Amino acid sequence: MDNPPGLDPAYAAVYELIDQWGDTMPPDPAHRNAMIWRAVSAALETERATTAPLRRRLAAAVFTAEHWRSHAVTWPHPSRTAAHPLNMVLAALSGETDPNQLGIDPRSHTDLILALHAVDVAQGRENAD
Repeated sequence: MDNPPGLDPAYAAVYELIDQWGDTMPPDPAHRNAMIWRAVSAALETERATTAPLRRRLAAAVFTAEHWRSHAVTWPHPSRTAAHPLNMVLAALSGETDPNQLGIDPRSHTDLILALHAVDVAQGRENAD
């Protein structure tokens, strides 16, 4: 089966596995359930493999922002002006998307909203908040 372009890799893994089964399914529930769980496992493993690099980058970004924020407030001459932007980055890395809470200049609110919407559209969530 040819998967449609842009199909989530986890879904593609499930479809590929289902295609391998052909037109028949075992008649008993235990074997059908086993086949379904193999498909679920394939989806989860694919999702884990495709998100691992992103999770590593995110962990590195959080650590780095925390590291420099800590240094900015504990230097012999603390720099609150350096710590504040790093706090905003940490808030974004923690999931905050409200431009006001992230300290984004009001003239750039629309740009942030459009950037977030582009990610939602790419993930098939056009109607996300």
